[in-house]
Amino acid sequence: YGDFHATLQPSKLSLDERVLRAQPLVLDAFEGRITANGHADLRDPQRASLKLAVNARGLQWRDAEGEQQVRGDADFGLAGKPEQWAAIGNARLQRGQDRAEVRLDGLGDRDGVRIRKLQATMPQGRLDATGTLAWTPRLAWKADAKLAGFDPGYFLPDWPGAIDGKLQSHGELRDGGALLAHVDAKSLGGSLRGRALSGRGTLDVDGDTYAGDVALALGASRIEAKGRIATNMQVDAKLAPLQLDDLLPDGRGTLRGSLQLRGARNTPDVTVDL
Repeated sequence: YGDFHATLQPSKLSLDERVLRAQPLVLDAFEGRITANGHADLRDPQRASLKLAVNARGLQWRDAEGEQQVRGDADFGLAGKPEQWAAIGNARLQRGQDRAEVRLDGLGDRDGVRIRKLQATMPQGRLDATGTLAWTPRLAWKADAKLAGFDPGYFLPDWPGAIDGKLQSHGELRDGGALLAHVDAKSLGGSLRGRALSGRGTLDVDGDTYAGDVALALGASRIEAKGRIATNMQVDAKLAPLQLDDLLPDGRGTLRGSLQLRGARNTPDVTVDL
């Protein structure tokens, strides 16, 4: 599909009498191989069991120029009963001579999972996160993360850096499919793509109502935006300036100026000075 290519190797996957088995399921993708072995036996509620092991070897991904390459191996295991199960994961990422490690530790039941630890460590920094994800009675989440020199380049090779800050988010999918969510990024600092980074930002979503307040500095770019979009709109944004190559690896050019939106959502007044 496009540039993505995957090959399903000879595998065994069966579903019989509420028993799902993979013995094994083998998929070649990202220039490596992913293998899954395990079962989910739900025939007897009193004796139900879950056991799954997923191993990935030799996965590789590159930046847009094809120059920076990251190689990854990972192991993930899930075991227990639907009423109480545990999930453990470890990944090892290699970029040049540098290595990063990712660890996951979670406990779950029929209603959701509690992430006790999601940790990524690399030579120059780390990320530590905890949270909960529920799917009963409705989809809901809560997450807290602390970044101290965290380098996203191990996951997105086009975006290397060393980011400091705190991230928080919580929300739920309410009856009828309306989303209620809050995202807060505090005390952002460090660097991204070789450019100094600083700023903060909040975003609130309540169905069709959106509100946010963002102030971001990256390299020579300065972006400020604040507003609310509901039945009526009130949005103010200022670029002082925006260097497109600060935000987009292939970007060129500079934007400077302001944007204002006022009035009814379907017929707003627009004032632009760019």
